[in-house]
Amino acid sequence: MLDLKELIRVKKEKTFINAEFIDCVKKYLSIGDFQKTFDEYIIQSKSISWDNQKLLPFFAIENGTEGPTISIKQADLFLAHYQCK
Repeated sequence: MLDLKELIRVKKEKTFINAEFIDCVKKYLSIGDFQKTFDEYIIQSKSISWDNQKLLPFFAIENGTEGPTISIKQADLFLAHYQCK
């Protein structure tokens, strides 16, 4: 997010194109996997399957009437993972 913020500051515009977003992300993620996921879920608007969870084990997903809700089910593991004090 900081890279995107810097991109917007340098451009002096509050928008960026998909390619600029991908350029910022590829510093942190495998570009092949990210490009595929970006194309499927952002460009093609594919629905996220909540049956195949890819969340860390201390999160829980509940499918409510207004959509899925993500919550923290094990606060101690969450805090330890993110090194919160």
